[in-house]
Amino acid sequence: MVLGSCSSLKKINNDQKKLNQVFINDSHWNDLTKVLIQNKDQNLDKNLSIHHPNLLSQINQDSKDPYLLMFWGKSYNIDASNNKIIVDEGLLKELHQKFNIFTTNTQAHAGIIHTYGYLFSLLDTPYGFKRKRWIDQSLNSAFSFEKLSLSPDAIEGGLLSNLTYFIGMITLKNKTNLQLLKNVSQEVQHFNYDGLKKYRLEEKSKDVIIKTTFVSFPKNMAQEDNSYLLIYTIFDLTLDKEYLITAFPINQKTFLNAQDKKYLGKNKNISLRYNAALDHFVQGTLGSRTFFNN
Repeated sequence: MVLGSCSSLKKINNDQKKLNQVFINDSHWNDLTKVLIQNKDQNLDKNLSIHHPNLLSQINQDSKDPYLLMFWGKSYNIDASNNKIIVDEGLLKELHQKFNIFTTNTQAHAGIIHTYGYLFSLLDTPYGFKRKRWIDQSLNSAFSFEKLSLSPDAIEGGLLSNLTYFIGMITLKNKTNLQLLKNVSQEVQHFNYDGLKKYRLEEKSKDVIIKTTFVSFPKNMAQEDNSYLLIYTIFDLTLDKEYLITAFPINQKTFLNAQDKKYLGKNKNISLRYNAALDHFVQGTLGSRTFFNN
């Protein structure tokens, strides 16, 4: 098989280097976000078609999938740690409208805000900007996704569709409906999910089962602080429905803290985390907390 001339391969390598620079360049995304917020006379489509057409294509393709959004729950657009707005309300409203969703100013569709929304967050945190999980290469490298499926520069599929299928296959009890998704990359569809090493923290009250799944990175980059993917889901027992909420990389210390025995057992205060929203759930309700090594 002929892969191409040396000059062609050199161009591909140079293009990849440029792409890598975009991944780690927060200023690029901050500048783009400010353009999107300030140019209110232009819509999201027009701005992204100029500044990031590949991302616009991902959003447009994802928005056409009638099944995609049903896997996700709700999330607040106010960061619990500092009580500040995460994504500009006008921009988040535009994103929701592209998916034909209309929400309040404080609540959002968890899948939309935690993927495309976080790309346009100007809220800096002690862990960096919310978009860091998508614009650096740790997750794509850890799971050997050469087509950058978990990024705003995915070569196949869309960030939201790819993530939904990926974490859904890892953590959802009922995985059957994931096959309905249309805009998923081949490398995500054909990933060896059975080969992953997983752990689970389960918090259970009379109304919900909150599941935090920890997935050990199959491969670690040099100088990479994180070594696990955290996936957060809520099983609403009143509706018999499980919802994805968020996913992001974590370090060994965070993983070890989750299994500290002083936090485990019965009659523990159970609260939603990571800005998850569930209308009928009362924060601090009593329940059990169990850690599973599989």
